[in-house]
Amino acid sequence: MPENLKPLNRYLQVEIQKKEEEKKQYSFYVPEEAERMQINRYSIVKVLSKSSECQAEVGCLAIVPTHVIEEVDVDGHRLHFVTDNHLIATWS
Repeated sequence: MPENLKPLNRYLQVEIQKKEEEKKQYSFYVPEEAERMQINRYSIVKVLSKSSECQAEVGCLAIVPTHVIEEVDVDGHRLHFVTDNHLIATWS
């Protein structure tokens, strides 16, 4: 991860939390790619860093709409960002 990365303009750097999913069993063949294409409407993320304008605490978990999560590739690392106004709820 890039050293000293600091989100600005009400952005939060987040880590998408993977949920444990049971393997679905189908009575017919479904390519694995089809399962990956299914997108959940909401995602749980962990706040890794934040701009000074944000109220969310670093380390807390939050619920955000999946479609607002921005992916950025920096120095070979995939980073995820979301603006604080898209947070639906937070908890620690």
